[in-house]
Amino acid sequence: MKKIIVTVICLFACVILVGCKPELENNESLSFDEIIKWLDDQYQNKEVNENISLPGEYQTATLQWTSNNNDVLSNTGEVNALETDVDVVLECEIKINEEIKKHKITVTVVGKINEMARITEWVAAYFTTFDSNNFVLPSKHPDYDCIITWESSNPNILSVDGKVNKPFGKDEDIKLSCTITYQEKIEQLSFNVIVTQVVSGEEIAEVSHWLMANYKDIIVDKDIVLPTEHPTIPATLTWMSFYEEIIDNDGHFTAPILDQEIEFLCVVSFNGKKQDVFVEMVAKGSGTVMDAIKEWVKKQIGSPIVYNFRFPTEYPKYHATFTWSSGNEQIISNNGEVIRPLEGDALVNLTCFITYEGKTESYTFEVVVLELAARDKCTETKKWLDETFLGFTKIERDLNLPTEYSPMQATIKWSSNFSNIVDSTGKFTQPISGTNISLIAAITVGTYTMEVVYNYEVAGFSYTNKWEAVETFLNSINYKEIKTQHYQTFGNRTLNVINYGYLPFYNHNNSVIDLKILPYTYGKQRTGIVRNSTQYIVVHDTGNNNKNATAEMHWSYINNLNNNPNSSSVSWHFTVDEDSIIQNLPLDEVAWHAGDGTREYGATYFNTTYQKTSITGGNKNGIGIETCVDEGSEYNNTMRNTAKLVAELLLQYNLGFDRIKQHNDFSGKDCPMTMRHANRWDEFLFLVELEYFAKVNLIGVTFEWTSLTPAILNNRGEIIAKTGDEHKVDYQVAVTYDNVTKIYTFSSKVMKLK
Repeated sequence: MKKIIVTVICLFACVILVGCKPELENNESLSFDEIIKWLDDQYQNKEVNENISLPGEYQTATLQWTSNNNDVLSNTGEVNALETDVDVVLECEIKINEEIKKHKITVTVVGKINEMARITEWVAAYFTTFDSNNFVLPSKHPDYDCIITWESSNPNILSVDGKVNKPFGKDEDIKLSCTITYQEKIEQLSFNVIVTQVVSGEEIAEVSHWLMANYKDIIVDKDIVLPTEHPTIPATLTWMSFYEEIIDNDGHFTAPILDQEIEFLCVVSFNGKKQDVFVEMVAKGSGTVMDAIKEWVKKQIGSPIVYNFRFPTEYPKYHATFTWSSGNEQIISNNGEVIRPLEGDALVNLTCFITYEGKTESYTFEVVVLELAARDKCTETKKWLDETFLGFTKIERDLNLPTEYSPMQATIKWSSNFSNIVDSTGKFTQPISGTNISLIAAITVGTYTMEVVYNYEVAGFSYTNKWEAVETFLNSINYKEIKTQHYQTFGNRTLNVINYGYLPFYNHNNSVIDLKILPYTYGKQRTGIVRNSTQYIVVHDTGNNNKNATAEMHWSYINNLNNNPNSSSVSWHFTVDEDSIIQNLPLDEVAWHAGDGTREYGATYFNTTYQKTSITGGNKNGIGIETCVDEGSEYNNTMRNTAKLVAELLLQYNLGFDRIKQHNDFSGKDCPMTMRHANRWDEFLFLVELEYFAKVNLIGVTFEWTSLTPAILNNRGEIIAKTGDEHKVDYQVAVTYDNVTKIYTFSSKVMKLK
């Protein structure tokens, strides 16, 4: 039988008869032979399997049809196929003008059994040229209304939707099973297909091709599974999304408002080799352009809000324009000015009137305006303080130091670097020598504290002659109440000790310094580096409260370090105890003692060990003094000896009292620990001030001190009655200047030890 598609024939016939009927020339006539030839070409010995069109005319001729088997093929071309093929004779009566001629045509109506055979033959023929690298399995026949379904024995390698994953290591024989359903009949077929293995060295390329074939440009509208391995090739896949807000690295999907092109980076790894594959997809949007504009508007404002901002007035991408209205202009004005609340966050509704494509729609959303932060409240408090405390440069009387600023809910705690001159309440005590002083305001709101420093000049006492200076000096030495206290020293242990009190009787002699300069050895103690400038006197304590931990013992300690090539880099210039001062290094040489490394004078840095912002120049621009705290020693005398040395160094290097620093200032280390914990730093500074005043203003003046209560007070000013009881002490001092001697008598009270 000839495999002719009758449907196509019929359509062609209709076109010929209706649309493309040949026109005769005026001098030509239509002949029966011509019509018969045309009919034979269209129908004679043809196979039909569905209704055909039998034309009623051909150009100027009329045609009338008669079937010899109307049950199988009717006069009008309707087909009712039997199980087997049936030949049907169609007689066509041709009438040209009044002349009639008949012509018989035989057609074969294909039986149902043979139709299924034709379908199976057609499917089988498909595999004669089957290419596993490029194929589409048919799901229907072009001529028969049938359903064709497929199953694969290994869909991971060869799937029925035309996807091929080349096997790894060997070729694979895949069985494709076909089920054909046609007019309630079912036929089963199977075909064996060999899929060749991936070529060695092309594994990564094959995986990359598989990725692009399966995932490139897919539309995503829900969570997707991002494979971590290839179905056949032992490669690993690692995904990274460039749009995690839409699809994250695990394939979790959050719909954008509008369709959005997205991209992944997939890293293919195989046998130690890697290749980056960029895979683009499309995320299905869930909204409209107006929704996108609203989302953009909300993002432009943001929340929470802290600072002033500008309301956007247009969105050029969509040619949209905006106007705005605030639901609470006390917090956010219509111009975007923000006034943050003092207590609690504020919720504010903002309304945006959006005009897009000629239509206006309002969009209201809520934002949070954060309570004014503690830091900002402190800053506002500082501005308020600046109005007062930046308005003068000298302190000459008591100060009114505010302790709170209620508009910002701030408390203010005051201190100074010379609390004996200006204390925390603002009380002013004029020093005997002029100096620079810093007032520190610690502003606290909640748990946040901001320190503000105000610097001033303080003038010393003025006098018109030497004897006025002497009397000012003597009155400063005469404590009306002599302090006593329990305090502690620190080292390998903590020792409880007692300060029974003293009066700082002045010795007009200079410090006696034992020069024991270490030799230069390994550069650890003796650095050999000359200071560029001297800016600080840095006070430490040894942190060694063992017995006999004197200046001499510490010189032996540093000397041993100096002779050890593996010692740490540590050194200082002076060690002071109750009886002596030893100098270890040349005064102009850099020493390692302050903990600020090699940082030069004039900056600050954050010390990570002690978590403190510290000043610089302790090592490179400072003279280091270690004070001894050895058990059994008289620490009052150590402080007095150190004060005399410091005063002499201030004069030598032309430094002010503000250049006397603790080790703590340069690193945050709790040193000098004894002075700090016993609250004796201001006491020490006052001792320096006394020494300094005398050396500047009392040159040529000598003092001879005599206790009038020698059982309690000796001639050096030490309280020797160590009972802890309250005592009254009397003393006199003979002052000689320019061959004139004057006697002064004073009394003081030793406070009861508590």
